[in-house]
Amino acid sequence: MRHPAKILFTVALLGWASAVRAAPLYPLEVSSNGRYFVDRLGFPVLLHGDTAWSLIGELTKAEATQYLDDCAAREFNSLIVTLVDGHYVSSPPRNAEGVEPFTTPGKFSTPNEAYFQHADWVIQQAAMRGIQILLAPVYLGCCNDGWFQQVRDNNTEQDMRAFGTWVGNRYKDTPNLMFSWGNDVFPQELPQVRQKIRAMAEGLRSVDGVHLMTYHASPGASAYDVWSFTQESWLDFNATYTYDPVWQKSQADYAFSPTTPFVLFESKYENEYGTTGKQQRVQAYQALLSGAAGQFYGNSPIWHMGVEGGNWQAALSDTGRADMQHVRDLFDSRAWYRLVPDVAQTVLTGGRSSGDDRAAAAMTNDGRTLIVYAPSRRALTINLNALSGSDATAWWFNPRDGSVDAGTPIVSSGSQSFTPPTNDDWVLVIEDSTSTLPPPGIGIEPSLFYKRKCSASAPGQSPSTPWWFVALGAWALFEHRRRLRAG
Repeated sequence: MRHPAKILFTVALLGWASAVRAAPLYPLEVSSNGRYFVDRLGFPVLLHGDTAWSLIGELTKAEATQYLDDCAAREFNSLIVTLVDGHYVSSPPRNAEGVEPFTTPGKFSTPNEAYFQHADWVIQQAAMRGIQILLAPVYLGCCNDGWFQQVRDNNTEQDMRAFGTWVGNRYKDTPNLMFSWGNDVFPQELPQVRQKIRAMAEGLRSVDGVHLMTYHASPGASAYDVWSFTQESWLDFNATYTYDPVWQKSQADYAFSPTTPFVLFESKYENEYGTTGKQQRVQAYQALLSGAAGQFYGNSPIWHMGVEGGNWQAALSDTGRADMQHVRDLFDSRAWYRLVPDVAQTVLTGGRSSGDDRAAAAMTNDGRTLIVYAPSRRALTINLNALSGSDATAWWFNPRDGSVDAGTPIVSSGSQSFTPPTNDDWVLVIEDSTSTLPPPGIGIEPSLFYKRKCSASAPGQSPSTPWWFVALGAWALFEHRRRLRAG
């Protein structure tokens, strides 16, 4: 017979997970240990993003609403978006309403209020859905696919500093923002615009000391490969950009000193260069289990909203994009912010493989939870002595549909091999048997608090919940933490 108290406790935990805020309290900050982001109340927030560079420039209000509604339904909480796009729109640099961003073409000292009112509307619509915008004020690109030549040749450093200050003043009171500078500037081109990029960033920082900023470099380089973190006062976190196996650059960025968060900003996009939905799963799990504070999915034609061809509405349900929901479900159900990558290979001691087939592993710093992602079937050899406690439960989580098996009790000692059920990619979760959490992918780990679905009757409104349900959840949270402290 099941224990009524344990059943009540589990129900209470699930109740707490569903009885909390609809979205983090933006703007985000860097955690005290420098590994991830927290909101204004100090709760950890995993960046779980989609890439929509052309959202502001290319879509009508009706189309933007359709896209943002889909993002909210799929529980993306962050989007990469260009503020002024000089190339990846149907009639550059005009937006879908035919409005140019500058009253004098190409002059950043002449912002056009009508254009930026539309941008304001898009950002506000995202906020109403609990979504943060990682905003690129100007996509520079290289040569002819961005504003590179205009910035280099037709705008002074003073012009660019004034533009950064203007953007900062306009959005300093808009909570759901981060900023990204640069964007695909090739190393050989960077010296020609470097001072102007710094001027923009410093201009924004001079009036806005709250919103976090990063730099999106060129393929194979992260922000800190291009700029000195300790010398650039505007640079707050690292952005990983790689087309190589994601775990390689992620591990390097995790090891960077001093410690700062990094996110997988860009890697291979679904439908580009033969990239499949499985590759999107590989990239997401390899990044997060290598210490990333978030990851951004990418899809063509979604990132350019069909400007380069293709139907972006049809792509909203592509395999890789749909599978991102399961990534979030899994990590939200566990204390992801406590995960430490198994870089030294002391926990996952066999079955790693290499390249995109590399298995990635991370364990929470209290030894209670181990997560291993295997892109293909192989025997995974685990050093169970690394886990806390004497007994554990091992689950197989399916990253393709979000299902999880019934779990297998095991003894937490010695070395043991675990082989995935099929030849597909799988996630192995092993957890101390004293844990009171539901199976992986179910519910939300109590310390995260936030309800992810916006199910309120009005956008941005928190769902109403019976007071007794919240009280039961609060008791469960207290009891959960008491048990953790008691060991």
